[in-house]
Amino acid sequence: MNRDRSTSGQGLDGPPACVSRVIPAEAARVWETMATGGALPQFHPFCQRNPVTRWPGVGSQDSIHYLSGVVLHRRFTGWDEGRGYALEIGPDGGTASFVRWELVPLGDARSQLTISIWPAAFAGYPTAVRWALHRLWLRPMLRRYLDGVLKGMEHYLTTGRPVAPNQFGRVRYFSGPRRRTR
Repeated sequence: MNRDRSTSGQGLDGPPACVSRVIPAEAARVWETMATGGALPQFHPFCQRNPVTRWPGVGSQDSIHYLSGVVLHRRFTGWDEGRGYALEIGPDGGTASFVRWELVPLGDARSQLTISIWPAAFAGYPTAVRWALHRLWLRPMLRRYLDGVLKGMEHYLTTGRPVAPNQFGRVRYFSGPRRRTR
């Protein structure tokens, strides 16, 4: 995979939020799912829609329409067939964060999938404030988010059924408002 500045996370705020999960499925099945354009709603518990502009490979583009109403656009900057990809994600015209998906076959019909996000948030804040917000709020929130996405991938590949909205818990920025029950 290309490892230049756009795919290394260099220059973005703080260390990445990173989550790995061993998935009881062969790497080829995991790759087929993660590399299929528009497939996010099948396994992504916070994704309502995933329209594709261009697919597949480097230069691919799509959007994630979250349950909360937030829309982020993805532009793929690295594509290593069967092993992973790198992308930039952000709001239309806004600052983009860097994301890397890495797939490792483990044998015995198991794979490890790791998603890392180097967030580009809080750019206008002083360094100490950026560090505190990143460490105390952003990175833990992104880890909960990534954990939900990886649990969704495991659920989809082991049951064949799409995930339900917020199936593995809510994450405020991506889940949207709670519905009140009476």
